[in-house]
Amino acid sequence: MSKKFLACIICLLFFLPCLLLGDDTEQGLEGFFNAMVDFFSEQNTNWHEYPASGMLLGSRDMALYVVFTYPGSQAESAGIKAGDNIFQINADTQAMFVDPKYAAQMVNGYPVGSQIIIGVSRNKANFIFKLTRESISVPEELFPAKQGEKWGYITKDGRMFIPPIYIDATRFDDGLSLVRFENRMNGYINKMGQTAFTIDDAQYYTFSEGLVPHQSGANWGYIDKSGQLAISYKFDFVSNFSKRLALVQKDEKWGYINHQGDFVIPARYESGYDFSEGLAAVIDSNLKIGFVDTVGHLVIPCQYDNMMSFKEGLALVQKNGKEYFINKQNEILLEPVFHVFSMFSEELAAVIQDNKIGFIDKSCKLIIPFKYDGASGFFEGLSNVVFNKKYGYIDKLGKMVISPQYETASNFYAGIALVKKDGLMRYIDRQGKVVWQEKKE
Repeated sequence: MSKKFLACIICLLFFLPCLLLGDDTEQGLEGFFNAMVDFFSEQNTNWHEYPASGMLLGSRDMALYVVFTYPGSQAESAGIKAGDNIFQINADTQAMFVDPKYAAQMVNGYPVGSQIIIGVSRNKANFIFKLTRESISVPEELFPAKQGEKWGYITKDGRMFIPPIYIDATRFDDGLSLVRFENRMNGYINKMGQTAFTIDDAQYYTFSEGLVPHQSGANWGYIDKSGQLAISYKFDFVSNFSKRLALVQKDEKWGYINHQGDFVIPARYESGYDFSEGLAAVIDSNLKIGFVDTVGHLVIPCQYDNMMSFKEGLALVQKNGKEYFINKQNEILLEPVFHVFSMFSEELAAVIQDNKIGFIDKSCKLIIPFKYDGASGFFEGLSNVVFNKKYGYIDKLGKMVISPQYETASNFYAGIALVKKDGLMRYIDRQGKVVWQEKKE
């Protein structure tokens, strides 16, 4: 069944009862109208991969306005600007009072190539624009970027895609990003800048597998991408989902639940860790550490005093003061000569000696000498290291490919990294070239 045919059926289902309401027809039509707005607003996400108007609409002081236009869109080229008040959409000259959801449907919910008339007011002057609806390409990756006191989102090549209109912003995870609006309310937006939902509290959690932790009173549960409660508030504490399981606390014990909120691994441990490579570390009543699989089998008995989770097939465990690398069969493969600082990433692990950090390979051979005051793992072939109180980047041979010059530095992701130099945030590529930089005040 096509979605258009389904829409026609729903129109009939809503509209026919309204014809039978007599004096209540107006009220019935209003209910029908609102229901259809909700229906088409929900379906619009699936019908149109990208908005066709080139602008995001919002409402303030009971009136419709342009939040921003998308870079390179026809709306931007025509001269429509962020902040413009909308008074006309096609023949409707009272569009300023239209519900934003319905206005978005009027503007975006028609085929690409069709035309639309937009009337806006700006500085006491009115302007009429005739636009042809178009497809707007959404970048696969967007990155939070600060301009002045506000945050927006840039593309990988440094173009501002979502303008800086947020007090705070985080990276996109699972298709949504947590932001703080000017009214100090938190909310989640998609990559078009459209608000999925808002929350009136200061909880800072990102989505994972379609769910995000949320607290109500003293208890925790999960909400979905529409802002609806998906798993009831019945836990003492929760964590993000990983591999379809989430670590939660109930009655002072820890276990793992599925997406329905049911325990897959009963809450019987003193503590636990997220799953990594199919296994999760758990701590028993004797405060010893072992590993469980995704169905709760204790595949590595609780016998260790400390550990680092599995990475690239190996976990670091500590027992009786000694460190060992073990595999998933609990076989000791290596006994490192040096104290391990962080686990393997891209075949190398950071080790520390005399407060200096170097790197070993999986035979425990020292590959990169002890010379750094700090270091991350390797991401996209590079590790950010601290040398003479500045951050730079080395490759897997230990060559300094981007000289130490930054006050802070992040790992590379999708080809760029966020760094801070001379008090200004900037994104750099793998050659150290600046692709975007915060402007000086």
